[in-house]
Amino acid sequence: PAPPRPPLSSTRSFGRRSTGSGGGEGILRGLGGARALLRALGRAGRGMAGAGGDQGHPAVVFVLGGPGSGKGTQCARLVESLGFCHLSAGDLLRAHMKSGSPDGQMVADMIKQGQIVPSEVTVNLLKGAMAADGGARFLIDGFPRAIDQAVAFEEQVGPCAFTLFLSNQNLHDTSR
Repeated sequence: PAPPRPPLSSTRSFGRRSTGSGGGEGILRGLGGARALLRALGRAGRGMAGAGGDQGHPAVVFVLGGPGSGKGTQCARLVESLGFCHLSAGDLLRAHMKSGSPDGQMVADMIKQGQIVPSEVTVNLLKGAMAADGGARFLIDGFPRAIDQAVAFEEQVGPCAFTLFLSNQNLHDTSR
């Protein structure tokens, strides 16, 4: 049997303080300890020991941060420079809402009411997008929004290698 995964609470987290609109300058400059991990994941084409790809799971990095913190900008740069696949939970949910399915309508109603979409729905959308891509390295932006979502993802898909949290202290960017 596979060795036990580290508990969710031990998921490695690294932060970046953005100083400009859209995530600042330079792909990895200012990412601190995350720089080496991102490069290692990109170079190896698989996860780190105990964190994914080495056990048949994809290497996954959760990318979190508020509006204007640079999630999309930094993910686009990481895709270009290191070959990750970028999946936006928000984009997947919006596409699902437009599908016209009953499940898509339920998602639309929940988002309209400011509720968090059930873990099962979001994790299934992510799993489908990951399978369709066929890659082994993923940046998942805007997910998880709650601990139960992270737990559900790790149980159904595999462990997250680490979380990249982008923080922007500029007031003008928080009005987005």
